[in-house]
Amino acid sequence: MSSECRKRFAADVSRALLTSVEGLRPLGAGSRTAQPAAYDAYLRGTYWRQLRTRDGLLQATQAFEEALAIDSAYAPAYAGLSSALSLFVNFQYSGGADPVSTLARAIVLADRAIALDSNLEGFTARGFRIYQRGCGFRPMRRYRSRAGRGPPAEIPAKRTPLRRTL
Repeated sequence: MSSECRKRFAADVSRALLTSVEGLRPLGAGSRTAQPAAYDAYLRGTYWRQLRTRDGLLQATQAFEEALAIDSAYAPAYAGLSSALSLFVNFQYSGGADPVSTLARAIVLADRAIALDSNLEGFTARGFRIYQRGCGFRPMRRYRSRAGRGPPAEIPAKRTPLRRTL
């Protein structure tokens, strides 16, 4: 079997799987990068962002910005940076830029991720920001006053709506 024949066969199988598995969509061009260093920086940013600590979110922001410096068309890095900035403001950490301008930047970054790849996590980052606006940060303030300190280490890791975790 020739190389070209194998590629066509693989593409046919991939298309058949995509149409037969519900919810499975092809990755857009913006959700991939040809630069291994950009992907590495993205993975580091994802790791740091999941820690939800002040230093972790600062590290995540730097890593996502590094990924974007390497590949400015890498949609997951835009979405990751957007969510890291939103989380930093949501947890009300000190040492960042003005919260209003930070959240405005998060929206712009999420919109850029969606423009590059509409099948990606940009919608999640954008939706999280809209949810924050609706909450007005009251749930996090209530949690902080109950716990007496910053929430990241104590917030449950499972993905449940913020109001249910409080």
